[in-house]
Amino acid sequence: MIKTIGLLTRKDGWTHEQFMKHWVEVHAPLAHAVPGLRRYVQNHIRGERTRADIPATAVEIDGIAHDAVADDQIAGRLLGVAKDHDFAEGILRA
Repeated sequence: MIKTIGLLTRKDGWTHEQFMKHWVEVHAPLAHAVPGLRRYVQNHIRGERTRADIPATAVEIDGIAHDAVADDQIAGRLLGVAKDHDFAEGILRA
């Protein structure tokens, strides 16, 4: 089994809210439709948690995705979903 974790950032010009809406309403259904997907989890970033004893980082992410697939071929299909909506629709029909 192949597992991946992705730190996701929004497109230039998008708000966090626009990113979240697109990720939940467009990408999640496409990912779930990939044959052979064993697990898909979205971790939504709601704000930065800070502690006085730990400095803040300059990394800005909008979400964290976890997935698990059976093999490299399925991993490639899932990557296509993440990168390109039109490509994703094509591979889901394949």
